[in-house]
Amino acid sequence: QYPFEVKSKEGKVLESFTSFELKRPKGKHLKATDHVTGEAAKTLALIAACVGVPPEMLNELDIVDFTALGEIVEGFTKAPRRTTETSSAT
Repeated sequence: QYPFEVKSKEGKVLESFTSFELKRPKGKHLKATDHVTGEAAKTLALIAACVGVPPEMLNELDIVDFTALGEIVEGFTKAPRRTTETSSAT
């Protein structure tokens, strides 16, 4: 929702983001969070792994977008709800 730019130390725009394509997380993406401490940092590391960018590239991610991406990634980790049909014999 809120585009942002990644800039060099000199202020040169290195990359501009308006959207991300998230890959469904796999074990390797979860392992990318093992060395990270803190809930927000772990979420950021997982988002970065699923997007395919270094976590520090997402440091300027707006909180609204961070929350939305975090919810999407979290949704990947939840097992789908299965419904069962029941029949009753009368």
